[in-house]
Amino acid sequence: MKRLFFCSRLSPYLSWGNLSSRYVYQAAKTHPNNQKTKINIDAFLSRIYLRSNFIQKLESMPKYEITNINPAF
Repeated sequence: MKRLFFCSRLSPYLSWGNLSSRYVYQAAKTHPNNQKTKINIDAFLSRIYLRSNFIQKLESMPKYEITNINPAF
């Protein structure tokens, strides 16, 4: 099975707050082609989730921005 990764081009809208992650997540879940392209939509939804997770991690631990997480580096 060939996996294709497409760009949603929503990054600037999410970064600047024009769209919320919740709105994008709900819109993708209720998309009419959800059953036909389930693998692609699931991959997209996991990226939205990971984006929110990493933003929360940076907000709760701001030292991650200036220090290495892995002590070997």
